[in-house]
Amino acid sequence: FILALVYGIGIPLVGLAVLVTRRKQLLHKKTLSAFGFLYSGYRLKYFWWELVIMLRKLGVVFIVVFYAGHVNQRIMYGIWLITLFLALNVIFQPFNYRLFYQMESVALGSAMMSLNAALLYLPQFHTNSRVTFAVTIIIFVVNVAVIVDFYIRFDTNSSGSVTHGEFWDVVRSSFFGFIVPKALPSAKAEADERMREKLDVVEANKEAEKEQALSGWGLR
Repeated sequence: FILALVYGIGIPLVGLAVLVTRRKQLLHKKTLSAFGFLYSGYRLKYFWWELVIMLRKLGVVFIVVFYAGHVNQRIMYGIWLITLFLALNVIFQPFNYRLFYQMESVALGSAMMSLNAALLYLPQFHTNSRVTFAVTIIIFVVNVAVIVDFYIRFDTNSSGSVTHGEFWDVVRSSFFGFIVPKALPSAKAEADERMREKLDVVEANKEAEKEQALSGWGLR
């Protein structure tokens, strides 16, 4: 238990302390190469979010391994824990790319649904074999759906198959973006769209100024 606390809380706190002391240098090459793996996947103002992820994992380990209460209590505590971190993910949206935020939300949502369905295995519900079988199928389908969803999200060019390049683009953007920065296609498309909107506004303003100038000179 002590080792779990040291690993689960001590190491993340040390990492957080290092990042806080260098919070004004997070984009410097030296800091990125040494500590970028701790925050490169998150928006800059949420550079500390890896601590939140570690606390969630520690909570799951504590409930599953160290908590000695009844199994139904462990399931309920697990549901509350997952719900809390799903809410935090939705509220703060800490990831650099929408893809990562969506995948995190889907994964946490499927875990919450699986734990809710697992409650029906408990004896006090007096479920028969058919209901138990149906619950098993539901849990299986939910988790397979998550895998399929992740596969589709990795298939960035909708070719029907995930290429090595597509998979590596996502992994590199998630873990090695501080070494070889490369935006995901979806993120790039969003950035391009915002840039086009800005250019349209600029062009519209120029046209309006031109019309106003011509009118002032009596040419219109």
